[in-house]
Amino acid sequence: MTIPSLSQHLLITEIIKNEPVAMSWTILSMASSAVLGLALVWVATLLYRREAILG
Repeated sequence: MTIPSLSQHLLITEIIKNEPVAMSWTILSMASSAVLGLALVWVATLLYRREAILG
């Protein structure tokens, strides 16, 4: 459940099948998505601080 797109797919599949979803899986999916999002924002800010990328 640490790969965001895969974990979201698995959660949605369980919801569609009307199976119970473990709260720990939901929390882990949300946390991994947030961590990946923050990491990508951090990388983007590092790239935008460089003058070469701005032109």
